[in-house]
Amino acid sequence: MVSLTNTALALANYRRFRSLLRTAGPIDRPVWVLVPARDEATRIAAIIGDLRAQIGVDDLRVRICDDDSTDGTGTVATAAIAGDPRFELLTNRQSPPPGWTGKTHVLNLLTADIDTSGEHTGSDATAENITVMFVDADVRLRPHAVARAAQTSGRVGGLLTVWPAQVAQSPLEQLVQPLLCWSFLGSVPLAVSEKLRPRSMAVANGQFLVSSVADYRRAGGHRAVRADITEDLALARRYRDAGLSSSVRAGSDVASCRMYEGTADTWQGYRRWLGTEFGGPAGAVVVAAVMGTAYLLPWWQLITGRRRTRAAVAVAAATTSRLVARRAETGTTTAADLLSALAHPVAVSVGITALADSLRSRRRGTLAWKGRTLTTGE
Repeated sequence: MVSLTNTALALANYRRFRSLLRTAGPIDRPVWVLVPARDEATRIAAIIGDLRAQIGVDDLRVRICDDDSTDGTGTVATAAIAGDPRFELLTNRQSPPPGWTGKTHVLNLLTADIDTSGEHTGSDATAENITVMFVDADVRLRPHAVARAAQTSGRVGGLLTVWPAQVAQSPLEQLVQPLLCWSFLGSVPLAVSEKLRPRSMAVANGQFLVSSVADYRRAGGHRAVRADITEDLALARRYRDAGLSSSVRAGSDVASCRMYEGTADTWQGYRRWLGTEFGGPAGAVVVAAVMGTAYLLPWWQLITGRRRTRAAVAVAAATTSRLVARRAETGTTTAADLLSALAHPVAVSVGITALADSLRSRRRGTLAWKGRTLTTGE
């Protein structure tokens, strides 16, 4: 039974979904934090404030790119930086080149001259000991987040995902946002994934990624995934293709993120990338069929009285796996989490509908985000 398997995996992964390492002392190697920002005027000051407050990193550099924003993001960012010499604000006024998404284009720009020449990082820096972090503008960081992420990345190597606690406020957010963490904690055996490194089991979240510059280059960087809307997952697979590791750690004690705000934003956000998440339309159809069978059918059986005991076990298992995943992600469970877990079949129905909408928009070429039409890479 799929739901029981999900619960067993979620429980096993709960113990493995460890927090970041504690720092034994200041991080003395160069750490670059790169922040892409398109129409982020309401958020950019908060992340800049968080980065200015970071502790435990001797050589911290922050580079932000205002990606042709129309809402004054650059002006707000300049005021928030307040002359801090560790910060650099770039402005991009070019549309993404053909075959690139807006985000991969900007991330490539942000990393373009982080090199070993010593011009930016000091004469003793090398690609091996420069740490680079990609942090989205909607992420909030506690003061020790960068130091602990750098410490952990130095230990595990490859591409490290620091998974922020996903903040959900509107009813639709509360229904679907917990599905993100649940989708991999209940389906990917992390011990197997991180030891054997099959590309099909790669997990990533582009909200907070960490790597050495050397490993980033070996994997091809964002240029190698330039056409992928789900560039984070594609990048993790590139690392594994290059013989490098990719791993995920719980970040609830150092980072949080409200990924989308409100019903319309949430729907448009999932519509943007969901159809590219499962390797193509065929994979998406299979996932939708499995989800429907595993999580919608048991509720129908409970209502109609068919196989009621079996259905009750499946429903209980689904609710449990979702609560376990939410607790692993946030470090706690609330009354809202319990209600959304009980409404898991509704969340699955919404997810399947959004997946169908994403596939339809992808086929018609009408996928868009923040005023840009998106092309998709296969």
